[in-house]
Parts: sequence; C-alpha cells; structure tokens
Amino acid sequence: YFDAVINMYSTCGGSSSYCTDNGFTGNPENIYTTGLIVGNTYYLRVYSYGSTEPSDGSFVISVYKYGSVVSGTETASMTTTKINLFPNPAKSEIHLNLDSYNEDVEIEIYDTNGKVALKQSINPNSDAIVNVNSLENGIYTVKLFSENQFSMEKIVIIK
Repeated sequence: YFDAVINMYSTCGGSSSYCTDNGFTGNPENIYTTGLIVGNTYYLRVYSYGSTEPSDGSFVISVYKYGSVVSGTETASMTTTKINLFPNPAKSEIHLNLDSYNEDVEIEIYDTNGKVALKQSINPNSDAIVNVNSLENGIYTVKLFSENQFSMEKIVIIK
C-alpha cells in the first residue's frame, strides 16, 4: 500500500507549515488548518514514506470547509460581497452592515503580519457591532465569510 506523507507550505520552497503522516497504515492522511486566506496560494508536497508508490501513479486531494467537500471535479461557489464598514478610522468599535448576508458570518481581523488579531461569529442582521478595543493602533484587514459569501476591507485603528 501507498503510505503517504503530506507537507503544506505557504510559499514555494519555504518551510513546512503543516505536516502529517498517519504511520504505516495506508489510511488517508489529513491536514487540519486554520487561518488560511481565501485567494492565497498554498503548496502541497505528497510523497511516500516507504518505497511503495501508488499503483496507478495517482492520488486524490480534497479540501473541506464547514463540513462540505470541494474536490477537483466540483466547483466551489463563493460570492464576493461588498460590506459597509464604519467608522474608518475606528477607535473602539466598528459597525458592519450585513444586509447582504443571510447566514451566520465569521469575522477575522488580521494585522499587517497576517496574524489573526480578532475572530468571532456574528449572526446576520442589518447592523453588527464589533468591539476592537483590544487592537493596537494600525492597519488591519477585515475578512467576513459565510458558507457562500466573502468580503474583505481594510480598516485603520487610531486610539
């Protein structure tokens, strides 16, 4: 049997962000990740730990999000949605107009290094308020996403 090892990289030729090997079982390998950014490119290296290669030279890679699978034979459908985010610059809270979202929304706010600075779930309604008191002065990327929708805006925090 083919005993796969999987490495995941955020840059081509960079150091491995994630690695998995389920032992000498021949069972499926899984990488569980968080904080991946829609639109970014990620690199996978798949190789055999032993000397056995796949009998037909092929294998399957599947990507899952929120319990649904997206494979090479399916097309993921995600709509980019414009959001109204104010005030900008912000001091202690931001207001999000979520009229265009009709399902639960995840918000992630990233600092300039790509690190998640704030993350929370929001129930869709006409206006949500997010407390940003914990954020330092700076420029942040606000990402909103639901099962089928995605929004991204820049925000400045000045206290």
